[in-house]
Amino acid sequence: MIKTVNGEIYNINIDDIADDISNSSYISELEKFASVFFEEKNHECDLLSVHGIMDSPIYISLADVNNHMIDGDNHVLFSSNMFIEARLNPHLAAGGIVPALNCHGEPVCLLKRYFNNAYFHDYSGITEAPDTRVFDLYEAIVMIDVTESAYILLKDVLGGYKGRIICIGPDWQGFSDIVPNRDNVEFIYDKRNLPEEVVNKKTMYLMNFFSKAGGTGERCKEGLFSYDEIMGLVYMFSIKRPQGQKNPFKRFLLIDPMFFINGLMTICNICSYIYAYAMANGFIPVLRLAHSKNNIYPDYENEDIWSKFFNQPYGDEALEWQESMNVYQFPEAYITHSVVWLMEQIVQCEKVDLVNTFYINDDVKNEVDIVREKVLPVPEKTIGVLIRGTDYTSTHLPGHTIMATPEQVMEKVEEMLSQKEYDYIFLSTEDSDVLEKMKHLCGDKLSYIDQRRFSIEPNTLLSEQKRERKNEGWMRGKEYLVPMQLLSECGAFIASGNCGGTSCVINTNGNQFKESYVFELGTY
Repeated sequence: MIKTVNGEIYNINIDDIADDISNSSYISELEKFASVFFEEKNHECDLLSVHGIMDSPIYISLADVNNHMIDGDNHVLFSSNMFIEARLNPHLAAGGIVPALNCHGEPVCLLKRYFNNAYFHDYSGITEAPDTRVFDLYEAIVMIDVTESAYILLKDVLGGYKGRIICIGPDWQGFSDIVPNRDNVEFIYDKRNLPEEVVNKKTMYLMNFFSKAGGTGERCKEGLFSYDEIMGLVYMFSIKRPQGQKNPFKRFLLIDPMFFINGLMTICNICSYIYAYAMANGFIPVLRLAHSKNNIYPDYENEDIWSKFFNQPYGDEALEWQESMNVYQFPEAYITHSVVWLMEQIVQCEKVDLVNTFYINDDVKNEVDIVREKVLPVPEKTIGVLIRGTDYTSTHLPGHTIMATPEQVMEKVEEMLSQKEYDYIFLSTEDSDVLEKMKHLCGDKLSYIDQRRFSIEPNTLLSEQKRERKNEGWMRGKEYLVPMQLLSECGAFIASGNCGGTSCVINTNGNQFKESYVFELGTY
């Protein structure tokens, strides 16, 4: 994503740097000077503008110095195609700062490319009109910060919006010249001057920030969303890619959001909402998760991590997309709970729950069958115990559940064992320290599957642990799903707290355990 940044441009003449510089030596001299300059300024968003070498200034950023990329091409034209041109600029691709110049060669704004995005716009792939229903939920829209997504929304999406649009902040200066002139759009360059009547309306506030999956309830009520969140929703049904000539009266949506550090049950949970939203909008949902290259589960580029572990919930009809006319590709977007909240405001969706093991494929089922007899000889006489550890207990992520300790869990286990209905304990945990404690506490009553377990340091995440096995993605997924299925088959169930695994086990079992207990100790 490209966005504007605040930085200073420092003008200097080549004669002030060194005397008698030939064309063949000016680059090395500029590198020396710029290196010292940026070390003193210590601001990566500033630019040097060097005059007197070419007809127009040479712009230099700190990244240009570090990457040895000083030349006369470090700029883009300030125009309606500015962000498309910026995508192709090698200086921005290398992490530099690039000025956008008007027709007189004067800088209007500074641009920088950010790679930590929750949405990536496919300019050439958009074939259908954007879905603007989300904006009809609000009486006014306030757009704070200028980003590539903000400009696309203002230029290409909000033309039919009837409410008031306010573009606020100094970064918007000059942009009124390159967007369509509309009576309901106002540019205010001082953020302190937001009109009171807008504050008192039902207003959507759009800003640039990286959207995380959780902790979004309050800002939804306040109408605060990131540009990336809105772009993923607006362009969800806009990329049509026919695969054949069949099924002219069916529409298929290939659900493929981005997932980063998310575990399997978080993935299933988010997909549940998208799945229901797709059906409510007349699509046959097809889960095909190939955009999650930074997730822990793919073992190779563009691997579909849904079909790796699961069957299609819609059944065989979902597979018809491969020869059908009306196939729509999901945008490259990260779907947060804020987007889910907006989906529920736009259209009423029937509940679809994928947080279970109902749809595990034959490969996973075979793995369950291999270990079941060994670790679960008498399921109805077994207490299934789920203890989350690692990053839940060592890193204390805000909003995450406080998990009970093995000692606390064992007190509950002993209470159930005292009823003489259970003889065995089956443990699922990814934490090697938890396993050792439970071995000591349970003795020969304990069973567990053989899997890779972890002992991690504070402030690190389970998803950040090294890939030590060739098929690490498959192994991590299998080692998660197999015990979830086995836990759901036990006579009783105890969980150290609420998490995706807890929901998966209870949903798969249908909450039909003879006894169950989930610790509720609050959140961090």
